[in-house]
Amino acid sequence: MRATHLFALGMLARNGPMHGHQIRRRAELERAEFWGRVKVSSLYAALHRMEEEGLIEAVEQTRLGRFPARTVYAITPEGWRELIVLRDACFRDTSIEPDPLDLALSFSDDVDEQYLRSVIEERLASLRTLAESMDRQEQQVRQYLTPFNLAVFSHYKLRVAAEIRWHQEFLQQLPHVLAKPEQAPASEAGGHRALDRVEPGE
Repeated sequence: MRATHLFALGMLARNGPMHGHQIRRRAELERAEFWGRVKVSSLYAALHRMEEEGLIEAVEQTRLGRFPARTVYAITPEGWRELIVLRDACFRDTSIEPDPLDLALSFSDDVDEQYLRSVIEERLASLRTLAESMDRQEQQVRQYLTPFNLAVFSHYKLRVAAEIRWHQEFLQQLPHVLAKPEQAPASEAGGHRALDRVEPGE
């Protein structure tokens, strides 16, 4: 999914001609890199590619003070078609990306409980910081957000809240998760082995 393309095309479609810095700034303000996986650092490169593909076109050059000249882009008819295609693909995509944490936990039977607890607590602290940051960010830019933007913020905050809840519950369950299963008594284990040796018909 070309999330960066979709964001840039969407901004041009909604707001009219903009230069790259304006689009990048809106991506930063709306925290699009977190909830939309928009690669803010590669926005300028994406704009150049979209111009080559005919999805956007340069309409003017602007210069403010001693800043370098900036190219103002507008969406083209082909860009509108691409926007519709990308948006529809996102609407239909219900996949949930695997979390590398789950893969790591699958092979953590030998991990020390204290170490694992500290790792999960660090993750939990980071998630709480992210949630608080999103709340502050929303309040700062709320006046500039559309109802759809607000719905997006709410969606992302609920997903972060779900992650926080899972980490809290996992910390509570950790002693049970790491508990070693009791081995069967030797006599019982030997009995099973004896039964295994019984031939059919004996």
